[in-house]
Amino acid sequence: MNEALLREIIIRVLADPQFQPLLAAAGQSAAGGKNALIVIENREGLQAVESLQRRHGREYALHLCVAGPLGVPDAILPQVALDKAAAAAWERIFVPCCSGRQLAAIATGICPDKISELVGQAILRGIPVTIGRVDYGFTAQTPAAYQTLLAGYARQVAAYGVAVGDETPAASPAPIAPPAPTPEMPWTAGERVGDAAPKAPGLRSTVPFDSKLLAEKDAILLPKHAVLLLAGSTVLTPSALDILRKQKIEVYREGVRFL
Repeated sequence: MNEALLREIIIRVLADPQFQPLLAAAGQSAAGGKNALIVIENREGLQAVESLQRRHGREYALHLCVAGPLGVPDAILPQVALDKAAAAAWERIFVPCCSGRQLAAIATGICPDKISELVGQAILRGIPVTIGRVDYGFTAQTPAAYQTLLAGYARQVAAYGVAVGDETPAASPAPIAPPAPTPEMPWTAGERVGDAAPKAPGLRSTVPFDSKLLAEKDAILLPKHAVLLLAGSTVLTPSALDILRKQKIEVYREGVRFL
């Protein structure tokens, strides 16, 4: 084949827009960049991939894991199956979008779906995770107490080192704020609680609760003006929150007050 003709064919192939993503991915691997994973399961996550490529394509060799029934062209980024993605060593994991229920699952360590399980494993292994946006699905009829409960999980996962929220383009990820200092509790360390506790003037009853669910029937049994100490994995029902407010009960989860 004529050398000039061969050169022209190569130039045309390299200029083809459909070939550019594949060429970029190959360039990343050849440059020996650190491996990072983008995990998506819906159309919104797919639309964020291009932005993540622009922001982090020079720093990381990006790979794509499709965790939902979503058709994605292979040429966008090198794709990794979910089971292999969970076992691989990544420098960083990006989740462009997750639901409020997935965020709650990550915060409590109860991971029933593919994305929350993958993120939970990353936290256990100390891999940095960035969640771009949380779709809580709130409506005008969503109780305020339920909104407060789900939004509080963003602070919980931040304490694990997970960055939640959109990043500023061309900027390093915002540093994670240190956990809020443990508030001064209205009880003396080591003191007995409940009916067995000595009743000093002004002393409030403290009640630890470590079951997975605190419902209305549990909340109504608590003494008024008590201090409720929840385990990190305990979930409150909206009706239980209403009772706690009416009973003027202070609620702490792992040392941080949220009611």
